[in-house]
Amino acid sequence: HTHTHTYSEFTMTDISVAAAQHALSDMGLQEELLEDELDEFDEPAHIREARMAAFKQDMEDLKQSQALQCGTVEEFVDEKELLKLTVSAPRVVCHFYHPDFRRCAIMDGHLEKLAKAHFTTKFVKFPAEAAPFLTERLKIRVLPTLLCFIDSVCKVKPEQAQEELREPTEMKRVVFPSSIIHTHTHT
Repeated sequence: HTHTHTYSEFTMTDISVAAAQHALSDMGLQEELLEDELDEFDEPAHIREARMAAFKQDMEDLKQSQALQCGTVEEFVDEKELLKLTVSAPRVVCHFYHPDFRRCAIMDGHLEKLAKAHFTTKFVKFPAEAAPFLTERLKIRVLPTLLCFIDSVCKVKPEQAQEELREPTEMKRVVFPSSIIHTHTHT
């Protein structure tokens, strides 16, 4: 038996890669399911309009995330490209790393799991030695270092990001501000 996911299921928490791909492949169906749900509960017009507007915004967010190739950890090696990304993407988690450091490899594994679970946040890694300007400007002194950018503003400074390596869910709770791991909210 195949379960048809409803729009409400996708928006209760941040959307995973699989759920995002499903929602994007069936946008028309998702809109119909939401309309059916609203009809079933006989929602007042203002609530219906707000839910439909939120649905359309969420679909736009998913399209933007898809265009940014969210869902994996992408490697950048050009400082200018990374700066452009932090300006163009609403939420970016950047891991500055060294390829020979075991702790950086562990962090990569954690971030791969988080990237799959949080499709609307762009996860990237950058070799620190290839970023002399950024490492100096952002005062990166210890590797691995995670930086979180929200609307092009660095919200977690390196000294805050030096937490012990943890399981991805614990790391998310301790290191990331709540707005970097996007959770959809609706009225």
